[in-house]
Amino acid sequence: MSAAQLTMSANQETAFALLIAICIAGLLALMSGFLIIAMAWSEYDQQDRERAESAEPRPSGGTLVRRAIARRCPRCGRGALFRGYMTMNQACPACGAEFWQNAGEWMGPVVMDYSVAAGGALVTWSIMVLLSAPEFFQIIVPALVAAAGGAAVVPWSRSFWTLFLFVNGEMGLASKPAKTARLKPLAKKVLEFGRRGGDRSGNRRD
Repeated sequence: MSAAQLTMSANQETAFALLIAICIAGLLALMSGFLIIAMAWSEYDQQDRERAESAEPRPSGGTLVRRAIARRCPRCGRGALFRGYMTMNQACPACGAEFWQNAGEWMGPVVMDYSVAAGGALVTWSIMVLLSAPEFFQIIVPALVAAAGGAAVVPWSRSFWTLFLFVNGEMGLASKPAKTARLKPLAKKVLEFGRRGGDRSGNRRD
């Protein structure tokens, strides 16, 4: 192979430099994420010490990560975060805790989705250029990777963001779900009739 064939073109040099820059930016982003999580975790430990006598158990870090991967409520671990692939429940169906209290909480997961989509597209484009792929594939393949990556990460970006809110103390408190509200009108009437009958029998005994 001649020296001319080993020399990279201008596009390949740009792609190689871009690939290195993305790797460095990704490493810095991971370090920043770990720093933010460490700061939130220190506050979580402080809250744990302050609530040591509380009846509500405080899950460990490994338990919280497993719940986030399984897309379960970080507080109780039983209720599902989603009722569809991209549709979140407003509150936990098991413990009643409200997941996102503020209207702007969606911005965090959207930034994560965009970062994964843009990073995947740029990395794919760099690899395609370095492999001297046709220009058609240099455009189509990164676009497909961006769309697939952005859509695939949606449930877990929201799950881990909810975990971050819980650790940071910004998630709603647990409350018993209102099961009576889910009953049919006929069942409600039966319950009311039973309560009235119980009250009457109690009055007669008095």
